[in-house]
Amino acid sequence: MSNTIVVKDLLQREVIQKLDEKTVIMPIANRKYEGQLREQGTTVTVQNFPNREMVHGGTAGDDITAVDWAVTSEDLTVDQVFQDNAKVKDIEKIQSNLDLMGNLADRIAQAKAETYDNYIASFSKDALAANKVVDLAPATLAADTVVAAIEAMRVKLSTQNAFMDSHLFVNPAIASLIRQSNMYSGFDSGLKFRESAKVGRIAGFNVLETNNLPAKRKIAIGAAVTADDTISFTDGTDTVTFTAKAAPSNAGEFDVAGNKGDQQTIVQNMINGTGTTGATSYIELSAADRKLMKKWLVNCGDFSSDAAALTARNGTTFAVSMTSGSNLLGTASVVMFAASPNSINFVNQEDGMKVTENTQGFSYSILTEDVYGGTVFAENSKSIATYDITNGA
Repeated sequence: MSNTIVVKDLLQREVIQKLDEKTVIMPIANRKYEGQLREQGTTVTVQNFPNREMVHGGTAGDDITAVDWAVTSEDLTVDQVFQDNAKVKDIEKIQSNLDLMGNLADRIAQAKAETYDNYIASFSKDALAANKVVDLAPATLAADTVVAAIEAMRVKLSTQNAFMDSHLFVNPAIASLIRQSNMYSGFDSGLKFRESAKVGRIAGFNVLETNNLPAKRKIAIGAAVTADDTISFTDGTDTVTFTAKAAPSNAGEFDVAGNKGDQQTIVQNMINGTGTTGATSYIELSAADRKLMKKWLVNCGDFSSDAAALTARNGTTFAVSMTSGSNLLGTASVVMFAASPNSINFVNQEDGMKVTENTQGFSYSILTEDVYGGTVFAENSKSIATYDITNGA
């Protein structure tokens, strides 16, 4: 029997090293916490530092009145899980062949990097409302407008006194526009920039290119939903559908009773998997479909003026089939966002890896399981700015 302990230990070290190289968004997250992270559902404590405001109008030399200043602690529930089962027939080859070990570690690290970056990027939806430069009515940027859009995001963060070595995350389409913009024309450094195809610093931002910007669309419910209207989400070959019914009885069905305001609440609750379920509200999805919704990071925001934001990981698409013309989806977009370091809290446990011998045949399974969670606290929402764009959506 091969030494599976050696395989697991070497592979795990390789995965962790490659993960650090592959993540683009995760490095800006605050990963410090208090408590023990043992399993899915664990609650840990994250420190939050309040702002200070100086007292004015006193007399020099007088006693200075003490004003309490305390580092507050907020709870973060680690409620997500990443799992993988890689079946291999010849564990000895992986153990003795460093190239095979490196290739397998590369694939596992890539999957982890995309999972974590997508998850952390999903919290851009929690940006302060005033910092959402373009929201629910996405803009199509061009080479002569992209820098102005970036400057607008810088202004939002600076207005909140929240611009601290912030990072701006753009997709390949926007990175290309930046390279084509006139700001790089007419001097040698601009030519070198275009030759390297790297995105550097603009308007004080560290600009980073990623394929993991969140997908977003506006959903409008301006009239009562009728029976057999549908809302669906698709990613790859999988689709999850919610269907309106006069008397819901099957998984994924929701009630058409009540006015549009009642239905807006039901739609938000059923998409997010929150609120009260039942025949007068909605019937919860099957366990498999709810897992897909969680994997795709689908979220429905609060309705305002009969509209709400639907967000999900990049690659997820939304569709509705509604009787009323007032019930529809807006233009497909992605969310370009900027964030200061530590504005998004992220906690994960990376030591869930082992190798097991399968009960039948001569194969082994390399099992990976990480638990993780994240949040944005109210004070930190000021340090995130967003801009909805159609480029690359």
